[in-house]
Amino acid sequence: MLATLVAVDVGAAGEVELGAAMRRLRRVRGWLDTFEAQLVARSDELGRAGQGRGGESLLIRNGRVSSQLARRTVRRADVLTEAPALRDALAVGAVSSGHVDVFSEATRRASATGRAALVDRQGSLAGLAATQSPEEFAHICRRITVLADDDGGLSEFQRQRRATRLRRFIDDATGMFNLHGQFDPELGIRIWRAIDHTVQVNYPPDQHPDSTPDGPDAADHLAALALTDIVTAAFTDDADDTDDTDGARPGAIRRPPRGEFGVIVDLPTLVGGLHARSIIEIDPGGVSLPVDTLRRLACHADLLPIVLDGHGVTLDVGRAKRLATANQRRALRAMYPTCAITDCSVPFDHCEIHHLNPFGGPTGTGDTNLDQLSPLCSRHHHAAHEGHWQLHLDPATRTLTITLPNGTIHTHPPPRQRTAA
Repeated sequence: MLATLVAVDVGAAGEVELGAAMRRLRRVRGWLDTFEAQLVARSDELGRAGQGRGGESLLIRNGRVSSQLARRTVRRADVLTEAPALRDALAVGAVSSGHVDVFSEATRRASATGRAALVDRQGSLAGLAATQSPEEFAHICRRITVLADDDGGLSEFQRQRRATRLRRFIDDATGMFNLHGQFDPELGIRIWRAIDHTVQVNYPPDQHPDSTPDGPDAADHLAALALTDIVTAAFTDDADDTDDTDGARPGAIRRPPRGEFGVIVDLPTLVGGLHARSIIEIDPGGVSLPVDTLRRLACHADLLPIVLDGHGVTLDVGRAKRLATANQRRALRAMYPTCAITDCSVPFDHCEIHHLNPFGGPTGTGDTNLDQLSPLCSRHHHAAHEGHWQLHLDPATRTLTITLPNGTIHTHPPPRQRTAA
């Protein structure tokens, strides 16, 4: 079989020849995976006898694979020992290692009753796997374990709820914050629908942020922005003017406090912008930020500026409370049903409150006064800061004048005035 594969002229092969070669490759790969599992099983046997380091070490040291892949291969070897019908099907390429891994994961997560049901039906399952994709095979295995528990799926759901996780870490190589989670069906569908709804409301097709990539990555990018909107919306400004303990109805869910975070910045950068030795770091996290992004964050976060002099000595730890108060938000909501930008239909409750006299900069005092506050959707808020728009708000008429970097000037009366006209 291997000799036949080597003889294939891939550059001259047609679709029929490619299909035949892929089927042969599947059989060779199945044999290799089976042989690898036998090596791992024997190494584990020697390890238990004190004569070796075990299969995982064998794979990492001699197979040059990652520890994650080594652990998966060890689990595969274990399940092939327990389910010889799957082992025989893999050896001739009737099923793939992906099918075996599905069966292994199903037995690992199942109750004792569910695991026994899977092992007992390994022969018929091997036959089914030969006609199905690993994803389809996973549904079959899951259904068998649910039926075996004979409790209407309650045990399976409880296992899923206990397995619900969210891991957070910062990638040292990219400086990106990473979230990796898995959720039981109840929580998962709630999160799924919330993200879909927020994308539809905040990021309709004609209002995608400039940061949105082309192609299939666009949906993932918008989902990430929507998740951020959902999570940060929980940190409402209303908490500033209300008592969380007195008068709350029994069983009410308390809103989480906003997340205060510090930004370490040197004075010359804060006043004049970036220079060769600028310092702008988020604490916690230690990652850097552009100056304009820092000023935008100051509009809708409990940002605590920690200002350093040229020698790294702390000059001042500024005030954190720069957010619009609950009463100010109510007043703005009355004037602005939507974003302050003409023709932008993003509702007020999905907007961020922009400070027209920004934190930092040569003239910015950062005061949170109503005549210097305006609601902007996420896309326009980014444009105001990172896009270097110059905004002026007439305190009498609340007409918003925007000067773009190219000198173009736009005026935007408040939505109520536009509606009345």
